[in-house]
Order: sequence, then C-alpha cells, then structure tokens
Amino acid sequence: MPSLYGQQPGPLSWAGSEALRLYLNVRYGGRIKPLSLKAQPSALHERCVQLQAGDNETGNIHDIGLLLSSIRMGYGHHRIARAVITWADDMHPALLDLMSVDAPQSGLIRDMEGLYSLFSRLSFDIGGPMQALWNAILLRGTIDTLAISTDLAKQYSPLFSSLQKDLLCMASYPFAAQMAVAAGFTKVLNLIPDNHPQYYLLAPGARNVVQTQSSCARFQKMGVPADEIECAGHFVPRSIAENVAIDAQHRIERRRRNAPLRCLLSLGGTGAQAGFLRKLIERILPAIDEGRLFLMINCGEHADFASELISLLEAKKIPFTEVDSSEGLSRFGRWHAISSDEPTHAVTIFRFTEHGLSVRATDELIRCVDLLVTRPAQVAYFPVPKVLLRRLADHEIDSSNYLVELDECDAECSRPEQAADLILSMLPEDGPLIRRNEAIQRRSETGLYFGARRAVEMARSL
Repeated sequence: MPSLYGQQPGPLSWAGSEALRLYLNVRYGGRIKPLSLKAQPSALHERCVQLQAGDNETGNIHDIGLLLSSIRMGYGHHRIARAVITWADDMHPALLDLMSVDAPQSGLIRDMEGLYSLFSRLSFDIGGPMQALWNAILLRGTIDTLAISTDLAKQYSPLFSSLQKDLLCMASYPFAAQMAVAAGFTKVLNLIPDNHPQYYLLAPGARNVVQTQSSCARFQKMGVPADEIECAGHFVPRSIAENVAIDAQHRIERRRRNAPLRCLLSLGGTGAQAGFLRKLIERILPAIDEGRLFLMINCGEHADFASELISLLEAKKIPFTEVDSSEGLSRFGRWHAISSDEPTHAVTIFRFTEHGLSVRATDELIRCVDLLVTRPAQVAYFPVPKVLLRRLADHEIDSSNYLVELDECDAECSRPEQAADLILSMLPEDGPLIRRNEAIQRRSETGLYFGARRAVEMARSL
C-alpha cells in the first residue's frame, strides 16, 4: 500500500482490506455495481433534495450544484450537512446518505451503523470492560485504519458513477469523502467532526476542514500538510449563527427577570442515553410542577422513549404538548422563540418518524431555549449554554474539554442526579448563565460560529 502522510501502512492494512473484500463477496455477492440515482424531497431542509436509488425520470439530478455526501451514524454527521445546506441553499444542494440508499451496495454501511449503535448502547448501559473495549476501538484511528478505509472506498466508488466528476462535493463523514476522491471527484471538502484528531478522519486528496484551531494544529503535527488541513470554526446553521448575539441577549434578559428556565433535552441518534435522561427528568419534575422550569424533549425517532415519558408525565399529572410533524415544529419555533411567549405547557415532547426531521428539530429548537442538555456531540458546538452529559466514548473527551474552556458549560455529568442538580442550580437569576451568554456574544464577534459559512466559501473557491 502507498504511504500516507509520510507513514507506510503495515501488514495489518493489507490483511484488513483483504478480509473486508472477502466479507463483501460472501455477504453481498461480489463487485459493487454502478448505481442510478434519483432526487426526492428531503426532510432535512426544504431547499435540499435527497438522492435515492432509481431512475432519474425528471432530470432534476442534473440541476444539482452541491453534493452533500454523508453516512447517518447517529445525528451528528447529518447535522453538519444540514448546517452547510443552510448557507448553500442557492446552490441546489443534494444529500447522498450512503446508508439510506435502498440498494444492496449500502449493506456494509448499514451493518457498520447497526454495530455502532449497538456497541454505543452497550457501552453506556454496561460500562466497565464493555466501555473500555468500545473506547479502544474508537480511539484506534491509525494510519493502518486509514489505509483500510481508503482501499475500501475504491471498491465503493461506483456508488458515485451517475454523478458528474466536476460536481462540488462536501462530505460530513470521512468514508464518504474518501469514496468521492476514489470516484474521481476533483472538488472535495471533508468536514471533520469531533475534536479528537485521528488519521481515519482524513480524506487524502480532499481539502480537510476542522472546527477548532487545536485540532488543526495537532493534525499538522501528525504529518498532514498545512495546505491539506484548515480550521473554519464551528459548523452551525445559518439562522443560529446570524442571530447568536441577539439570542444571547434575550437569554440574559430572561435570567435577569427570573423567567422560567427553558431547557432542551435531545436524545441522540443511537438512543444510548434514554435511561439516563429518564432518571434526570424524574428528578427535576418538582421544578417543572412549580413553573420554574420548562422542558422541550426531542425524542427523535425513539418511539419507546417517547411513550415512556408520556406515561411518566400522565402518572405525575403534568400537562404536556406533543409535536410530531414538520408543520408543528415550524409553528412551535415561530410562536416560542427565545424572545416570544412561553409554551402553553411546561413540557413539550417532540417525536418523529423521519430521520431528517429528528435532526432538524434540535437545530430549530436551539433558538427557543435558555439551556441545552446533551453529551459532547456535534450539537454541543452550537452557541448556547449547555449541561454536558456523560460521553458515549473517550474520543469525545477532547470536545468536552474544549467546550469547558470556552465556558459554555461545566464538566460532564457522569450521573443523572448530578445533571439534574446542575440544571436546578441554573434557576436563580444570579447563576452562571448570564456570564456564559456574555462570553458567547464576545466570541460571536470573532466569527467562531460561522464555520459552515466559511466551509461553503472554501468550496466555492475550488
């Protein structure tokens, strides 16, 4: 195998590639064949289409000006793609989710996602040796791993065969970027999530873009040339980035008049923290009943979790509202922006059947709340004060430490009781939220939250 970033992959790379090739042959029937694509509306954004397997009868696939290539793997990768779309909706963007394409070629990717979700849940619920094993896997992004991934990308490159090779491609998952490069695309930006640099996150031959200066510097120390890695800032949707200062001011004013604390709890795509969130919610129910705390809970596609919460609220006789449609989400955002009226009920449960709508919901609800409760995932890079829950794996610890340094949150809460008590400590008007919103306002002047816009500008310049 050829050297990568000045390093020569070892025998493990060849053995791993051959094992995967054998697995593909046995499991999915040999060579990956070219794929025809068609465009259909996307729930992720109204100005975006999503590509699916099938004949392109209307011809609108040829109108695409920007390809967003991604793999679902939870919500974070699509959240990055959506942030970019909000800044590039004039470019006729199209999302190609390589896991959701209804074709045999996506089988291995679906297998990978299933294993990721399963191991994430087991790691979070069981801990101990299971968590140690999962950490070891997710932290092993070596040159060998990158070599295996890029070799596999060559086998998967026919998935891009029906698209023009001069089409601008921005990928929010490294394997998707590697496939685009292998397919011969000449304009590829690889948008790197997380803040922990690992070789497998890179796409050789693409322009790699990170969210923090520290990540950029560490990638360069790992041998990545300065002209192949660049820091753009946080990947944040346009409406949030453009209104960050005024939304922070509204949050400051709400604390000064001791308004109810609006809190958004978002369950991630794997659903690994469902039990943690349920215990947290149970502990803060008295403050909800007293009218001091309002909850907006995005259950996403996790129907069982939503049903459990509804049963809990009904048992405690706490009124709540449900939102389960795109129209309902948009209406809620208009009526209950952070500068507008309080919701009718102190608890609103958001539940959806579409992955794109589940991602979009948290993005749009950010501008309705005083506080975000989440693990140190991609949404934690959005400019809002937050309470950090326990990470799923140790590759997220660099993001956690970075956000604490920004003073947007305290250290991770390892137990539900700890997180609940921290939320309750934010209720007094003399709490830390005013300071944190003022810090966000100062950082907004530096352009830190305009990373998605800068990434689009980089793409336009290719």
